Amino acid sequence: MGGGSSNTPTPPAPPTVSKLSGTVTYDSVPATQNGLDYASTKKLPVRGAVVEAYDASDSVLASTHTDETGAYQLELKPGSQVKIRVQARLLQTGSWDVAVRDNTAPAYAIKPDTAPVYALVSSSQNMDEASKVLNLHAASGWLNGKYAAARSAAPFSILDQAYTAMQKFRQEVPDLQFPALNIYWSINNGPSDGKKSDGDIETSHWSSDASDEGLYILGKANSDTDEFDTGVIVHEWGHYFESKLSRSDHIGGSHGAPEDSVDPLDMRVSWGEGWGNGLAGVIRSDPIYIDTMGTAQKSLGVYMDVAQFPTSTDDRSWYSEPSVQYFVYQIAQNPGGWVATVRTMLNEQRVTPAYTSIFTFAAGLKNHLPTSSFAAVNALLDSINTPRLEAVDPWANSAFYQTPTRNGQQPVYISLNTSPVEVCVSNSYSYPEEENKLDQFRFLRLAIAEKGKYRIDMHPSGIALPNSEHGIIFSNGDVDNNLSITRDFDKGDHRMVFSDGLILQGDSSKKFNSCYMIQANKE
Repeated sequence: MGGGSSNTPTPPAPPTVSKLSGTVTYDSVPATQNGLDYASTKKLPVRGAVVEAYDASDSVLASTHTDETGAYQLELKPGSQVKIRVQARLLQTGSWDVAVRDNTAPAYAIKPDTAPVYALVSSSQNMDEASKVLNLHAASGWLNGKYAAARSAAPFSILDQAYTAMQKFRQEVPDLQFPALNIYWSINNGPSDGKKSDGDIETSHWSSDASDEGLYILGKANSDTDEFDTGVIVHEWGHYFESKLSRSDHIGGSHGAPEDSVDPLDMRVSWGEGWGNGLAGVIRSDPIYIDTMGTAQKSLGVYMDVAQFPTSTDDRSWYSEPSVQYFVYQIAQNPGGWVATVRTMLNEQRVTPAYTSIFTFAAGLKNHLPTSSFAAVNALLDSINTPRLEAVDPWANSAFYQTPTRNGQQPVYISLNTSPVEVCVSNSYSYPEEENKLDQFRFLRLAIAEKGKYRIDMHPSGIALPNSEHGIIFSNGDVDNNLSITRDFDKGDHRMVFSDGLILQGDSSKKFNSCYMIQANKE
């Protein structure tokens, strides 16, 4: 009796891991001179976003983040029943945490940073194979000439601008850590004044207030949407960067005069707004800045080229937003200019004793620029009537005077001492009627040689406005309307600003000056 052997193959062992992979993309709608061009929409990768696999009980079974191409891969237990959630969130421990949230959701009114994060969610997936491919796409929602479906692309478009900006800075400072950032967007966010929880955010902006800190982005269709206005997004991100990693003394208010007009600004405002505009060009490698609005997003709120030299001779100065944006953008085009910009913003601009301005930036810049770039940068400074690198200091250079005003000529900063000095302010440039124009404030420098209590006295001079509401505003925000004030000062330089209460009422129909004799003495 003969024996035999079986030829039946051994069945393969069941997989121990089921791999789920794919690519995540979003619709990007170009902003053009004719508004948003939906016909030219293109798919772009969702980069750096959190990807999660979760089960029916909302337990997260695996998580990762997309790479530069939008690709992701998750390892799951075979047979798992899951959904995939792509959050509009960048989360990397020790690097950043950026989330796009809905400020009109109920949770925002309770605690803003608990408002829900936007997400793209897949259908249920049965992981019954060793590997499976699942691609996800966030669509614009634009169909047949209107928004007719969920606008899921918007949060990812906004998120991608933050990602691009952080990567650009990390090219020069690889270990730079970005403070947590919440970006609030909603289809209800419109240009109205009211509650942010209702979507009344007035305009896209950065709020540094602890109670509602974050970027707020417009999204109301046929009114004003900014999710695809990439220049606007990066501009506002630039204010976040200043506030959290550098410093900003920006006092807010409207800016940008009517077409073909000049809007001379308080230097803190011209710097902050020019920084945001110029940075938008640098980060996006595109100097064209567009803000779309109106019916079907076909109108323009702003269209400008930040690489363009200011056309008006009156607009070529340190108080000009177009001059500052031109300077910031052009600096980055010079060898070593971008790394010098980054280092200046993280160092000198952050700790300067003076108010943040193009002067403080230029004074710090010369410490980081290669000497081979000095000539080119000096030519830029010459062109916008600002002191050269060799002469500029954070206080604007004591020999440098602003253009003639109704007050005659006054230095950008006036040094206080024991002898009275005349300090004048004016509302000559208060169009539009805002408290952020050139000459409405006069900047003061008080050099303290010995720590102690000092008395500052103010006396109206011959051309002071009768019954004026005098006041000195300190850098910490305190306002004092007395003719004599006493404060404790540490040794070193201190910044202050002086203005007159009536000047700040912004009545541009009544042009006037207000002058005071001011002195400081140790008590």
